[in-house]
Amino acid sequence: SCSVVLRFPLRGAEGCVTAGLMLVRSMFYTRSENGERIGWTFQCNGLAVVISGFLQFGMAHIEIVKGRLAQWQWLMIITAILTFGVFVLFILFFPDNPTTAWFLTPEERLMAARRVQENQNGIETKVWKPYQVSETLRDPKTWIFFIFSGFASLIGGISVEYALVIKQFGFTTLQTTLLGIPNGLAQIIGITTACYALRRFPVCE
Repeated sequence: SCSVVLRFPLRGAEGCVTAGLMLVRSMFYTRSENGERIGWTFQCNGLAVVISGFLQFGMAHIEIVKGRLAQWQWLMIITAILTFGVFVLFILFFPDNPTTAWFLTPEERLMAARRVQENQNGIETKVWKPYQVSETLRDPKTWIFFIFSGFASLIGGISVEYALVIKQFGFTTLQTTLLGIPNGLAQIIGITTACYALRRFPVCE
């Protein structure tokens, strides 16, 4: 079906989010700062769950009329518009690296480039280096991350079925949409706690 075909490019686009985020962050922050900043960014996952819960609750109140858009279709349209809006803002305002950051003065751009020299990985490179691929595949940490991601994906299935699990406890559809909000709040609180711990007890390098 069409939905199955579209899932492949969707997953391909999603798959580069974490790696791309780490690469962009490393252009602006040192290694000791990077972990906390990535944590703050991933708080948006919890925020999205909260916003989605309220949206679903609102959509569930739309009267179902034959020949008009269904409740789930309205939800998809609204989330698509929000996503496209963020995409436009990203394209227009997100800098490629510190040297092109529009919100920094020329002096600040130079300082930003110098302060990440300790990362020892440069600011940006678009040259494909085959030997780096070989090094990556021979690095045990790569396979540890691979296994971790695999298990994390399996656990992530719980969040996908979260609403169905909650509904089995006897809650109505409206109540279930609202009961998903604490899940997002728990993510925000958990990540905030971890970020604070990382700041309080930084990893020695």
